Amino acid sequence: MKALYIALKDMRQSFRSKGAIIFMFVVPILITVLFSFMFGNIAGGDEGFTLPNTAVILVNLDQGQAPGVGSMGAFLAGTLQEEALAELISVTEIGDAVAARTAVDRQEAGVAIIIPADFTDAITGERQTAEVELYRDPTLTIGPAIVGSVVSQIVEGMAAANIGIGVTMNQLVEAGVPVTAELAQEVVDATTAVPPPQQANTLTQMQAPPGQEAGNELAQLLAFILGGMMVFYAFFTGANVLYTILTEQEKGTLQRLFTTPTSHLIIFSGKFIAALLILAVQVAVLLTFGNLVFDIQWGDPLPVAIAAAGLILIAATTGLFLVSLLKNPRQASLIFGGLLTLTGMLGLFSVFTTGSPNTPALLDTVSLLVPQGWAMRTFRQAMGGSALADIVFTFAVILLWSALFFFIGQRRLRRRFS
Repeated sequence: MKALYIALKDMRQSFRSKGAIIFMFVVPILITVLFSFMFGNIAGGDEGFTLPNTAVILVNLDQGQAPGVGSMGAFLAGTLQEEALAELISVTEIGDAVAARTAVDRQEAGVAIIIPADFTDAITGERQTAEVELYRDPTLTIGPAIVGSVVSQIVEGMAAANIGIGVTMNQLVEAGVPVTAELAQEVVDATTAVPPPQQANTLTQMQAPPGQEAGNELAQLLAFILGGMMVFYAFFTGANVLYTILTEQEKGTLQRLFTTPTSHLIIFSGKFIAALLILAVQVAVLLTFGNLVFDIQWGDPLPVAIAAAGLILIAATTGLFLVSLLKNPRQASLIFGGLLTLTGMLGLFSVFTTGSPNTPALLDTVSLLVPQGWAMRTFRQAMGGSALADIVFTFAVILLWSALFFFIGQRRLRRRFS
């Protein structure tokens, strides 16, 4: 009972602190709101989330001709003007590279694509390299990045197709098959076939969590943003609540409390319970806010509850562990501001790379070197509809982290104040 009284006292102090309220609720919500205005209306609006259509000026200077195919520059230009990409880019083709750059400088277009004269020769291997120039408006970010990604994928596909044609022809010759003009044209046509429009659309697709409408990409994006901010700031909350051990030690109130019949175990248990309860309030408020305001569907109740419990537990035990390493409040700024920020950034790699198709798998592994990474993984699994066994395994790893931090933290504190 005494431990609960101590916990309630610390809770009152925390919720009376404007700084604590800002870090627990205001900052995560504010960051998510800013992202919602950057990428579209708040979820549940009529328009939803749409990628911007980028005006592109295309200049095809390619003078080469590939046997059976023709100009690779013309092929690239035609592919960029396919209907499948019309929602992403609006292409206008002109013949002057200087005029194209000038149009971008005047913000009449977002990107100028200039195909060099030796583009076909480079693709077919007659020249070593050729560079497709992307001249972009520096004030734009998303549009030019999309255009660059599209062009890169098309060019890489063309280079791969050329290699495929060469390998096929060599195999036919080695097999003794007469390579007629008709057969060679069939090989070229089959290898350079343009993917169907529905494949091109995968550039902008994201997997929707269970219960989440597939077209509401903004809610999906904000789920990762708000989830990441919740994980990031929960660790600060856990550390700040248990930071009262140091402040009360410096003021002498903790030593006076030790002179009462209350044992050290009850005192530290009360402060740890306060951290758990405050974190539970923080996580519950942010989850509810995300669902009601941003229409975020976090997943089925049981997986989400497991993810929330894992975050609460690991954030509290991490705070206990860090506080046990500090000797006085003056050391807290370095540990809390530096170490928790660094480990938080490492643990949230998966949030920063959401939707990127070229993210190295190593980054996901690196994020699991810190407890924040495991906490974020449980929420991603819950939102992605992963099997309950996978979520339970991740939660078990969090329990191991928590048990280790709790054992070290409480042992160091008992030694210090014994």
